[in-house]
Amino acid sequence: MECTPELIRGLKDEERVRVVTYLIDEKGLRARDLGVTINLISMIRSGKRRVSDALLCRALAYLAPEELARVLGNQPEPVKATYDDLLRVIATARVDERYRELLFNMIAQSFPEFITSPVRRYVVREPDIEAFRDALMARNLERDTINRHMLYLRRALAELKYVIDVDGVNRLVSRLLSEGKQAAARHTVKAIRMFTKLVIARRDKAVASEVLGNVKPLYSKPSPPPQLPTIDELRALWRALPTPESQLYLTLLAECGLRPGEPFMIRMENVSLDDGLIWIMNVTRTKRAYFTFLRPEVVDWVKAVYLPRREWVLRFEEGKVRPENLGVKADLEDWRQRLLPFDQDRLRREVEETAKRVIGRVIVPKILRKFWATHMVKEGIPGDIIDLIQGRLPISHRVLAQHYVILKPDDVKKLILEHTPRICCT
Repeated sequence: MECTPELIRGLKDEERVRVVTYLIDEKGLRARDLGVTINLISMIRSGKRRVSDALLCRALAYLAPEELARVLGNQPEPVKATYDDLLRVIATARVDERYRELLFNMIAQSFPEFITSPVRRYVVREPDIEAFRDALMARNLERDTINRHMLYLRRALAELKYVIDVDGVNRLVSRLLSEGKQAAARHTVKAIRMFTKLVIARRDKAVASEVLGNVKPLYSKPSPPPQLPTIDELRALWRALPTPESQLYLTLLAECGLRPGEPFMIRMENVSLDDGLIWIMNVTRTKRAYFTFLRPEVVDWVKAVYLPRREWVLRFEEGKVRPENLGVKADLEDWRQRLLPFDQDRLRREVEETAKRVIGRVIVPKILRKFWATHMVKEGIPGDIIDLIQGRLPISHRVLAQHYVILKPDDVKKLILEHTPRICCT
């Protein structure tokens, strides 16, 4: 909704906090979506900092008027409008194009039996947005996918003043593309088309047909494959990283081939340093990861350097480091059990920024998974073994019958550790 001086002045401090926490807790927005840090959100929650006018304006852009009223608990009772009110509405509509579109669409939706020609616009209200969320959940989509659709839909609606029409959507997409925001434009189109199919089509088929016929999906152009780092570059990067936790993070990605988020799922109870074995057992509808191995040199480094650092953090920083600040949705006790109880964004940023300084280019963590697989193929490791270690095959797949009958677990461990790239402790 629009941020006006009158609205800003009318919201008390506790109401401002309620708006921001509602967006974070209920709508799944992140601090970066509001242009602030996680630490500031934590201080706002605890009452140490006030919600500024600028932050409040950014937050209001994600709310419809009806939703704001419900969040504040002061949904007004309908008041009968006077003839003077009607004249003021007409006068405003004459000079304000967006207001005029909103007025016509609300009339069309409220009194369709009196409209003789179709209006190719749709005014979005909060029940429509909630219906969209319910429809996405009914499709059994991943939580991250649902949150992404909701986020980009709300951003688009804030830009479009909650009125969806072909011209408005295409202008928004063109602006995003002209600003170089190809990914944002693609996600915006995808969210609007999905919203049109699941919600608008059930309420106004004419508008849905117009939007789906004229707002086409955007497809990203194939980009050249990223340049994989060399072992020497990764060794230089590892030595230059500023903290033991970022060094362990790089090691798990480059020496074990894990996905960027998987190191943060590992619990201490699933780590056997004496055996050099880590059980991940992350199995979802689309991704799998079962176990990985650590070289003896890595195990010694973890015991001597990393574990003391981890214990120090848990002992002395527990009061200011909370799970909500770490990119993991867990309570404090669950956070303490993690192998890497650190901020995911910080570790990824340390890897990328250090790589740019040391190597001269950014190394995105996700390409290290490809680096590991490419290295192991060059070393002659069978593809099925690589796929099993990296979780591309179900654990019940025929690979177990084909390879684990011939190769015992100790043989697989020996095979992997003999050929895995040596990055840590060199």
